[in-house]
Amino acid sequence: MFRQYPQLREIFVPISRKLDTKTLRKLNYAVDVRDKSPESVARTWLKDNGFIE
Repeated sequence: MFRQYPQLREIFVPISRKLDTKTLRKLNYAVDVRDKSPESVARTWLKDNGFIE
């Protein structure tokens, strides 16, 4: 994928560095147990970590 679209590396590498196991478990908990939508959980996490406004 990065060979075809090298600009995606700039986007995905910093995000993947922040998504450790502890974080992924917390996000999954919010969706699976607290019944939050995956979209809202992802959007909140991306905003809180400065990836989107």
